[in-house]
Amino acid sequence: MRASMENFPPSRQKQWTIQQMVRISQAVLRRQRRVSTRTWLLLAGAAIALHTIFTMILQMRLFPGTSWPLEKSQDGSPLHIITAYPRVPVMPNVLLIGARGAGTELVSKWLVSNGACHSELPNDESEVHFFDNEDLYQLGVKFYSKLFKQCEEKNSTHFILDATPETLLYPQRVYNLYSQVGQTQGGLVNSLKLIVILREPISKEFYLYNHRSEIENNGKSFEEYTETVLKIRILESHKSSTPSNLSYADQLTPWMTYFKRDQLLVLSYDELEYNRLALMWRVEQFLGNKLNRDFVADEEGDTRARNVPARANEILDPLFWGKNQELYHLLQKYQGPRMEQYPFPPFEKAQSTDLVLPNVLLVGAQFSGVSLIVDLLIKNRSCNPAIFNNDLPSMWKNVRFFDQNSRYQQGIEFYAKRYKHCRIDDNMELIMDGTPNYLTYPQLVYDIYKQAPADTMARLKFIMVLREPISREFLQYQLRVYEFNHAKDKKNGWYMDVIDQKGAVMTFEQYSEAVLKDRLNGRNSFATEGKYVDHLKLWFELFPRHQFLILSFDELRNDPKKVQWRVEKFLGKKMENGDLGKVTEVVNVPPRAKEILGPLFDKKNEELYEFLKLHTGPYMEESPFPRFIL
Repeated sequence: MRASMENFPPSRQKQWTIQQMVRISQAVLRRQRRVSTRTWLLLAGAAIALHTIFTMILQMRLFPGTSWPLEKSQDGSPLHIITAYPRVPVMPNVLLIGARGAGTELVSKWLVSNGACHSELPNDESEVHFFDNEDLYQLGVKFYSKLFKQCEEKNSTHFILDATPETLLYPQRVYNLYSQVGQTQGGLVNSLKLIVILREPISKEFYLYNHRSEIENNGKSFEEYTETVLKIRILESHKSSTPSNLSYADQLTPWMTYFKRDQLLVLSYDELEYNRLALMWRVEQFLGNKLNRDFVADEEGDTRARNVPARANEILDPLFWGKNQELYHLLQKYQGPRMEQYPFPPFEKAQSTDLVLPNVLLVGAQFSGVSLIVDLLIKNRSCNPAIFNNDLPSMWKNVRFFDQNSRYQQGIEFYAKRYKHCRIDDNMELIMDGTPNYLTYPQLVYDIYKQAPADTMARLKFIMVLREPISREFLQYQLRVYEFNHAKDKKNGWYMDVIDQKGAVMTFEQYSEAVLKDRLNGRNSFATEGKYVDHLKLWFELFPRHQFLILSFDELRNDPKKVQWRVEKFLGKKMENGDLGKVTEVVNVPPRAKEILGPLFDKKNEELYEFLKLHTGPYMEESPFPRFIL
């Protein structure tokens, strides 16, 4: 009897057992027709009592909140006899199950802005990662429900949301958990709404690659990663009889097995990107709620660009083609809810146009006259970055990508989008980023350019202008004071280190003694831009020496025509429209500040002169590098 019962799905085990008990009771009663009425009544009562006891055990009313594992499912999670709870736990009624890298975060934020209640996690997260975490999943319904306790307290009348995109890989776990609750109401499992967004798989893999660390990608470019990792995984999945996490068809089929098809809304990432109002209408109709349609993403496009390196596209396109066809056939055969696109539109192919990145970086140092060279290149038709709604006006010269973490974290596509309008022609058009703050970020520059086509890094040229470091620190101090005096926020800001404990602005002498002296002597002295040699050592480890032109600020001030000649020869382009501007500023560093800072910079300056003697640059560079003049 037990073996045959285990062959049934969980939803039928209870029904099967009750039927067996009724049959046993009836058989016993038929055999007792000749016995006394008293005996007949006793047997009937015993049968009813046994029936009640077995029913209670099966419904787990004796042990609320627990369940009996019967066997392991395909995804490794235990199948359970249905558990009935005296009170239906508070659980999500909307799951945004995937796919990762397909805009789920955007849709989640939109739903939350419309009153969707989400988990009680730090940082206001709507991704719970319960079903994709074995340890959390084993904690069961009580733990999962507790994460959404606030939704009961808020008396949410709309929907409760779990927007974890990795849930796409765990349909049976979702079914098992939801089958345990709400049996008296027909089962929460039958009213659960599931939303999935599907993105063209090549651009999705490129997106995921760009949002993993270099360690996770084994330090490989996307072309290398495609050839040595992704291609092998896809080919192995083609040979395997088990469902693949690289195939949307394989991922969706179990969902359609465990849940009714009209519980699953399949959306297209292309529609999210190009026709957002239509996608919002579909979600509204599916959820049965009128929603605010203020769903306008950042002008950058939170939905990332789809420019995949050409070689990677050539490798992956034929490998994914067959799996995409399986998906289209599956969705055509099993039609979804009425508001879903039918037939599901074929994916827009990933663009194989290579990313366009700057080929000239003026990386610093700050307050060293870099802006004069930037202006010279602009006058001679260098291609400058485009700016978007959230950019500062100055960013049409200085992208501020590598030195601002919030921008850098958006990846190579964010950076390349600003140069999409630029093209390298036969005349070697100059594509420029004139941000002078990059001197201390060599590793970040390398990490981004390593993701671009191989010749992009080889063509890259760097221009640096080095200025006597004490006068440079004085100018930076003056900028901090200016920013503080004009800031509304007098308590927070990058400029606050010029303020003493009483809230007054320090003089440069005081600032040198109290701040710069400790900074230059401390463990974090590497972060001080004026110790040029420390930064150059890292740059030269990552890039060939001939890709750098290192200029002297003193020559820029005293002989700008000579500096212009050096720049022209280095870039291989005659600057015919205008001349290099002149340095007009006069800096008078207080004597006491010179006394404090001089000994702290002298050693590093000497080290710089010797280092550049040993590592000579291209022929047009001044050699030996001249000593600084204060």
